[in-house]
Amino acid sequence: MRYLLFLVAFFYCFFTFSQRSFFKAFSTSEGLAQSQVTSICQDSIGYLWIGTLGGISRYNGNTFTNYSTDNGLLNNRVNVIKWINAKLHIGHQGGISIMENNKIQQFPLDKEFNLVNVTDVVCYNGTIVIATNGEGLFQLKNKKLVRIPLLHDDHLFVRDLLEWKGDLYIATRGGVIRTDNLKTTTVFLENKEVSISSLAVLKNNLLISTFYNGLYYYNKELNKIIDTKFETEGHLFNHILVDSRNYVWISTSNGLIKFNEKEYAFIDNSVGLPFNMISTAFEDSDQNMWLGTQGKGLVKAAHGNIFYFDQSTGLPSDIILSGFQTKDGQYYFGTMDKGVIKTRDFKTFQVLPINPTVWCAIADIDGKNWFGTKYGLYAIDKNDQYKVYNLEDGAPGFKITAFYKIDAKSMYIGGSHGIVKYKEGEFIPIGSNGASIGTIRNIEYYNRTLIVGTDMGLFQLSKSNRFELIGQLNRTVYSLAKTSSNRLFMGTEDGLYELQQNNQIVRIRFSSDVASNYINFLKADDAELLVGTNNGVYIIDTKKGERNVKRIAPSDGLIDPETNLNSSFIDKSGKLWFGTASGLVLLDLEQFNRKREHVNLRLEKILLNYEAFDYTAFGGKIKRGIPQHMRFPYNKNNLQFYLDGVALNNYEDLSFQFKLEGLDDTWMPASKTAYITLSGLPAGSYTLHARALMEDGSVVDQITISFIVNEAFFRTWWFLTLIILILSIAIYSWFRVKIKREQEKNELERTAFKARLVTLEQQSLNASMNRHFIFNSLNSIQYFINISDKLSANKYLTSFAKLIRKNLDSSTEENSMVTLAEELERIKLYLALESMRFKDKFDYEIETNHVDLESFLIPAMMIQPFVENSIIHGILPKNDSQGKIKIEIKEIDDYLSIKIIDNGIGIEKSISEKYDYDGDHRSQGMEITVKRIDLIQKISGREMDLSGPNQIQDENGNILGTIVEIKISLNNLDN
Repeated sequence: MRYLLFLVAFFYCFFTFSQRSFFKAFSTSEGLAQSQVTSICQDSIGYLWIGTLGGISRYNGNTFTNYSTDNGLLNNRVNVIKWINAKLHIGHQGGISIMENNKIQQFPLDKEFNLVNVTDVVCYNGTIVIATNGEGLFQLKNKKLVRIPLLHDDHLFVRDLLEWKGDLYIATRGGVIRTDNLKTTTVFLENKEVSISSLAVLKNNLLISTFYNGLYYYNKELNKIIDTKFETEGHLFNHILVDSRNYVWISTSNGLIKFNEKEYAFIDNSVGLPFNMISTAFEDSDQNMWLGTQGKGLVKAAHGNIFYFDQSTGLPSDIILSGFQTKDGQYYFGTMDKGVIKTRDFKTFQVLPINPTVWCAIADIDGKNWFGTKYGLYAIDKNDQYKVYNLEDGAPGFKITAFYKIDAKSMYIGGSHGIVKYKEGEFIPIGSNGASIGTIRNIEYYNRTLIVGTDMGLFQLSKSNRFELIGQLNRTVYSLAKTSSNRLFMGTEDGLYELQQNNQIVRIRFSSDVASNYINFLKADDAELLVGTNNGVYIIDTKKGERNVKRIAPSDGLIDPETNLNSSFIDKSGKLWFGTASGLVLLDLEQFNRKREHVNLRLEKILLNYEAFDYTAFGGKIKRGIPQHMRFPYNKNNLQFYLDGVALNNYEDLSFQFKLEGLDDTWMPASKTAYITLSGLPAGSYTLHARALMEDGSVVDQITISFIVNEAFFRTWWFLTLIILILSIAIYSWFRVKIKREQEKNELERTAFKARLVTLEQQSLNASMNRHFIFNSLNSIQYFINISDKLSANKYLTSFAKLIRKNLDSSTEENSMVTLAEELERIKLYLALESMRFKDKFDYEIETNHVDLESFLIPAMMIQPFVENSIIHGILPKNDSQGKIKIEIKEIDDYLSIKIIDNGIGIEKSISEKYDYDGDHRSQGMEITVKRIDLIQKISGREMDLSGPNQIQDENGNILGTIVEIKISLNNLDN
């Protein structure tokens, strides 16, 4: 009821001050889809969504992203947008669109309703309910819009829907309808003359706005409707909103109405509103107000805790350098160009005629208000009569720059020539060296010591009445402030510092921005430190163990981020006043929201080899919109990650930082760029860390994306193993083929050798049984018969027959190999026959040296050719003595030695005499045997060596005969 009385009493009253609030307009030139804004909402990430008659826009605090029919919208005429169940529901003319994960699906009404406007969308008891202006309610069922047969006549024209205390309230052209089941209804405020525009909840009451008939309250417990008699006076009430602080905002055709229990304001272009025709209002999660206009786009409004005054509001000057409020409520402001301005209601201003540049001001010392100017110290009494004090009057210089109140009668005054103490009309110099420490910029009393900031640094007054430099700051200290916890801070042109124990000066880093570290003023409010800079005002919580920094920037309503030097003061109601380059600012410290703004970091997209792709095609599992555990082939190792920061307040303070775990575990330098390109990544497992930082370096959000770049198949263990296996098989096959070919070649050669060997063996056989030998043997038998020597003939014939049989048998042995015993038996038969034929010509001897003759196999008919050669070419030509042939068999180390030794004429004499023997002396058998030995070695691999025939000589060179030695490896002779 108090609200109603307040509205009636104050409807025609305007806010006391002629101040301006902050408004920032966004239209098509800033990227908005269209300038007629119909609806505003915010999603769970923090994006602001704006519905217009030309599509929808998404705003992240910095840029707009627009969507239209080209992106899948049903049409571009958007009447309402709502964020419901993690989906954006968009009401059009003729149906709705639903966007989920940037994909849009259309749900049109039946063709007969294609010109009907959707006015609202809500989720009631799990059902998506759609309101239309003319055809009542529909529900989304089985992916179709199905009519709910609940409303009739004027109630079909639905303007707004609201769920409250379990019921669904329906604002229509014919009144308000209530239902709890979408089947039955209760009608109240039924008045065909009243056209409802909007519904809102204010504490325990339903607030009902009408287009032309003002406001109504409905109390459900009392079941009572109250007409506030709130006359619209020509204002068309389009929309009503109750914000998180219980302020009521009414969007009208002529501006905004804002009120609560204590105050009321009408806001239009006279106080800075860019456009009066407001269609809707919305409060975001950071308590920012957003207004939709009917032709000037989107407007961001300060929440009502920051106001500004400049020449457009009647303030005589825009450059305020100092000020204070007196006990009786008067405000005095020192300016750069207009002297002192005096006002009470900020509607009328009085300019006091003193020096135009006023650096500092202090109220009610010794019954007067004091002002330090560029040329002198001014004291002004209650009647605005002033007196000027100069250097010769005791003032600390022509330029007066600082005051510090001691009590009601005294103060410290600082200027270009040091510091003095004023008390009841007397100026007392402070510090014997005060004139040599530079211009005094600020004064503070700290730990019972007078501290001053000057152009030359920070000084303290010693007990010897001298100012001593504290630390080695070596820079101008413009401002000083002491908090309630007795901590002293100082502001300089390159940062904020604190004086700690043992006079240690420590830098306080609250921002990385250069402009933010140019300190223009400091003001302590209990434990909070208010810091004016060239980049806005910072509120720093200085409590021990806690440091919370809040920046006040243009996006919060600050008219200009550049504050003026030592221009701040706190008035009797606790509000902060300070000057900026563009005007005077009033900050309501009690109402100002110190909570850190909601900031989110979101993955916008990933490009693979500079092209978009389906994350799931590479095994990505989507978690909260971020793909994880993707696997990329080795040749798809160029990745670009595009992120988006969402900060509807102070987006310019955001910076982004990346770290790629798996390649480099250090964070990259912070940057304003929200994307990173990773080119030519080697194979491995990676985790990309991305985080958003505020200006003070604090992390406000971060995301991680894990992925793998596979090893190139030709570098994998299985491929290398396969290659090694293939090469091994190829090499093995090559060797097999080569070996097979060599074997085939060797086999062909062996076959050829065998054929030749057979031929040689046949020739050897022939040689062993050559026609001369046979002929001579038959002659010898005839000779023995002719001389009637039957015994010799018989003996000769028997031996001859045995020899022929032995030779024939040897030719049939496998591989023509016979035992050594058999070979020696053949030799004995041959020697016996030749001994009988050449009677008394030679003797022979076979010495076996206990060699096991049956254990060794040798080529058949190998020895006989050499024995025959000894007889024919060595023994028979010898006439001076009887010849002798010796065959010696020995085992020497690992071989068998067969020697054929004779005492014939020797090789040289045999050649020189060219002894002619018509019988069988032409020993082709020896040549054949040499060839046989060579072929046997090639075919069988047997190691055999033939040495000789060699001539035997004594010490005097006398020829003793010849020797032939055949060496056969014992490994090749085993039977």
